[in-house]
Amino acid sequence: MNLDVMYEQSIGGKILFLLACIMTLGLFMSIIASIIHPSSYSELAFLGFTFSGMLHWGFYFIHHKALPQIKHAEHLSAGISFVLFVFTALYNPLNYDGMWIFLLYYPIFLGLLSHKRVFRNWLIIYLITYHTYIIFDHITALGHFDVFVMIIRSLFALGSSAIGFVILSQAFAVDKQYKAAALQRNIDYVIKVLYTFIPVVERKTQSTHKEIEETSYLMKKIAAHFPEEKIEDWEIELLSLMHYVSRIKWPDYMFEKKGKLSQYEFQVIQEHCYMGKELLGDFAEFKRVSEVFYSHHERIDGKGYPHQLEGNQIQLLSQILGVVESYIAMTKHRPYRSHLTEEDMYHELVKLKETAVKAEVVNALLDEVGLEEYNSKRILVV
Repeated sequence: MNLDVMYEQSIGGKILFLLACIMTLGLFMSIIASIIHPSSYSELAFLGFTFSGMLHWGFYFIHHKALPQIKHAEHLSAGISFVLFVFTALYNPLNYDGMWIFLLYYPIFLGLLSHKRVFRNWLIIYLITYHTYIIFDHITALGHFDVFVMIIRSLFALGSSAIGFVILSQAFAVDKQYKAAALQRNIDYVIKVLYTFIPVVERKTQSTHKEIEETSYLMKKIAAHFPEEKIEDWEIELLSLMHYVSRIKWPDYMFEKKGKLSQYEFQVIQEHCYMGKELLGDFAEFKRVSEVFYSHHERIDGKGYPHQLEGNQIQLLSQILGVVESYIAMTKHRPYRSHLTEEDMYHELVKLKETAVKAEVVNALLDEVGLEEYNSKRILVV
C-alpha cells in the first residue's frame, strides 16, 4: 500500500473514531439525563444513541479490517463517513428539528482526507443527497416550500464545501512543502555519503573528481535541448556523482590493464550499473535516477548491457549519460591509448547515432562541445 493510501486510511480512521466517540458521548449523556430527569425524550435519546453508537463502532472496526484488501481504498473512508452522516441525520437520535445542520460537517471531514479525486466525487454525491434531504425535511416540517429558506440552507452547504476545499488546498500545500523538504534531506544525505568515496576512487583510478563536474555540466547542456523530459538538476548531479564513485567496485589492476578484458572482468565492469539500486533502494523519489543509471550502458540497437534493452525501452536521460560518458572517456588518456583528436572524437560519436543512442542526443552533444564543425568535412553523414 502506498503512503497516500496509508495517510487516507489513518485520517479516515480518525474521522470514524471521532464519530463513534460522539455517539458514545451522546449515549452517556442520555443515561445521565435518564437518571436525573427520567422522561420519554431521554429514553428515546438513549435508544437512539445506543443504536447509532453500535453502528458507528461497527463501521470503524470494518474500516480497520477491510481497507487493506479493498482495491479502491481511497474511497472507503469517504463512503463510510458519508453513510454515517446521512444515517445520523435521518435517524436523528436527538429528535432535533435542525438535524440537517449535522450534514454540513461532512465536506469539512472530506477535506481532511486530502485526496482531490475523492473530494470531488463524494462532494457531488453529498450535494445531491443534502439538497434532496433538506427539501423533504423542509416540506415535512413546514407543510409547504419556502424558497428563501431553501436558498439559505443551500448557501450553508456551499459554504461548508468551500471550507472543505480550503482545508484540502492547505493540506496539499503543506504536504508539498513537507515532501520537498524530505526529498532535499534525502538528496543531501545520499550526496554526502557518495562524497566520502571520492578520495578512494581518485587513488584507485588516478583521476580527478573534476570529471564529476564535467559530466554534470555536459548533461545539463544536453538536457536543455529536451525540455519536455523535465529533467531536474539534482538528478543530473546525483547521476554524475554516482557514475564517478561507482568505479570503486572495480579491482585496482583494471585501471592499468592494457589488454582486452576477460569475460569475468567484463562482468565486474557491468556490475557498477547496479550501484543505483543498491544505494538508493526502493525510494520512489529516486526511482528515475536508479533506473537511468541502471540502463546507461544499454544501446538502442539492443547490444548493450546489462539486459540488452533497445529503442524506447531506454530512457533519454540514460542515453544522455551514456553519450557523455563516451565523450569524456575519449578526452582522457588511458593505459591502452592516448586521448583522441577532435576529428576522431567526431567520427566516433557519429558512429553512435541510431546504434547506441538517438541521433538527436548525439547532435546535441556535438553542438555543445563544438564538434559540429567537422560535419562539413564529411562527404556522407552516417
